[in-house]
Amino acid sequence: MEPRCYNLYFTFIQTAKGNLKLNRTVHLCFIAAAFLALGACSKSPAPAGGSGPTVFGEELSLTGYSIGDKNGHTEVELRWRVLHNPSTDYYVFVHALDSAGAMAFQGDHPLKNAARAQTSAWATGESVEDRFLVAPPANRSAGSYTLRIGVWDPKTTKFLKVVQTNLPQPADGWKGRVVLIENVECK
Repeated sequence: MEPRCYNLYFTFIQTAKGNLKLNRTVHLCFIAAAFLALGACSKSPAPAGGSGPTVFGEELSLTGYSIGDKNGHTEVELRWRVLHNPSTDYYVFVHALDSAGAMAFQGDHPLKNAARAQTSAWATGESVEDRFLVAPPANRSAGSYTLRIGVWDPKTTKFLKVVQTNLPQPADGWKGRVVLIENVECK
C-alpha cells in the first residue's frame, strides 16, 4: 500500500476547569491509516510560536495554509494577518510549477477579506482567509505541482519582499519574493 497523507482538522480551547472545548485549529495527519501524529505530513506551516509565519514586506503575514478538495478540484486556503495597514490593493499570485520547474498555469487574484474589501481597506491585526481553486487548464493534466506564492501591486508591478519565512524558497531569481508549497495535487 502506498503511503498517503490524510489531513484532519479539529478546533479546541481549554476551559477554566481544564476541559477541552471545540474552538481552535489543530492539524492532525495520518499515513495509510496506521500512523497518527501531530503535523507529521502537514501542508500547513506551524502557527506563530512554532516555525513562524511568512512576512511579506512588513505589511502582511502568511500565518498558514491548507490544501483541500472542493467539488472535485483542489482548494487552497491562505491565512493572512495584517501587520501594518497595507499601502495599496495587493494581489496574490499563484504559479503552478511542473516537475521541471516551468510555470504550467497560474491563478493571480486580488486579496479580499470576508466583506470583499481589498487590502488597502484592511486594518492592522485583521485576519483574512483567502480561498481559491487551483485547477489545471484543459491543456494540462492533473497531478503534483509546486505552488509559487507571492504578493504584488499590479499598478506598480512591484513585489512585496519576503522578509521572514521558514517555508521553502526557490534558488532562482524569484528568491526573496516568493515561497513554495511543494507537492500539491492539483485536479
